[in-house]
Order: sequence, then structure tokens, then C-alpha cells
Amino acid sequence: MANLAQQHLSERSLFEHDARYFYLLTPNVIYAKELTLKMVLDMHKDIMFPANPLIAGDLRATEIDVRDHSGVSAEEVPAKMAEFVAWFNSHEHTTNLISLTAEVHYRLTFIHPFAGGNGRCARLSSNFVLALKGFNTVIFDENMRKEYNNSLM
Repeated sequence: MANLAQQHLSERSLFEHDARYFYLLTPNVIYAKELTLKMVLDMHKDIMFPANPLIAGDLRATEIDVRDHSGVSAEEVPAKMAEFVAWFNSHEHTTNLISLTAEVHYRLTFIHPFAGGNGRCARLSSNFVLALKGFNTVIFDENMRKEYNNSLM
């Protein structure tokens, strides 16, 4: 029971304090010529290592089931992530910023490439898009978590 409470507290605090991870965007944005899978894996590693170093920065190797969504099969994750990166790099300059930001978030949460931290990585990746284009980042309010989760379904 204590473990479950600690996990909830950890997830809640990471949701509330997404802002503390914005520093991770700076080197990626400054030096980025294009998005790479390594960048996504590094972002995941940086945000997940304190909470769960065993899964930090690694694509999932097991099946998942989150609410009514089971993501793509674990076997498909590497190929789907390669498709995601290629899609992003081919649409970065041609797609409306709001659409691109939302689509990045949606695609990552749909693929569900990690054993944990998918929402955090999707939110950070969405902010990567905004920062890359010179816009301010968005902080997701804990009070809006239910609405946020419902909007993903």
C-alpha cells in the first residue's frame, strides 16, 4: 500500500512540476536540426530516472493496457517510433504549430512507447515543439488532470 501511495505521489508531483523539466529542452532546442529517437529516449531517461531508473530511456518490451487503450504491441514500438520521428521531421515546417504540437502529443500517447512516463514525455515533447518554434512552453495544471486524461481518449 505504501508503494502505491508513493507511486501516486511521484506521478502527481511529476505532473504538477512538469515545469522543472523545461531545462531539458534547452540543449535539444539550441542544437536540434531535426528530431531523433535518441532525443526522445534521452528526454524520457532524464524525466524518469529519479522515479524509475530501470525503465528510464528504454522503449517498452512488454504489452500495456491503460484505461481503454493498449497502445501498439511491444514488438511494433521501435518501428512506430521510427515512423513518428520521420513523420515529425517531414511535417515540422509545413504543419500549423498548434496542430503539430497536438499531433506530437497524440501520436506519442497513442504509441505508448515506454513502460511508464508516457504522459510526461508527451507533454515535454509537445513543449519541445513550442520551444523549437520560439514559443513559450505550456504547464499542465494538476487541477486539470482529469480533463487532460479524458481529452486523450
